[in-house]
Amino acid sequence: MQEIEAGNIWDYHKNNNWVVIPTNCNVTKWGYNIMGRGLAWQAAYKFPELPAKLGKDIINGPRDGIFFYEDYHIICLPTKLNVFENSSLDMI
Repeated sequence: MQEIEAGNIWDYHKNNNWVVIPTNCNVTKWGYNIMGRGLAWQAAYKFPELPAKLGKDIINGPRDGIFFYEDYHIICLPTKLNVFENSSLDMI
């Protein structure tokens, strides 16, 4: 794993590198994960099907699991249960 502290994460991602996206565990009544801010919002904007896939995986798997999306080279790492909470070091 390589840690990068400066630059645009999506430039790094363009080179077929995996990136980790902090997310929450909320799913709407339509089955979408709420990806409303920061990197999660950017990932949802770049990959519009991602919130539905993540929502389905949260519903069907461990609610606070780590989810890998090989098609996008994205790892979704839940950092909080509720979208309105602060991230939890215990979850990270």
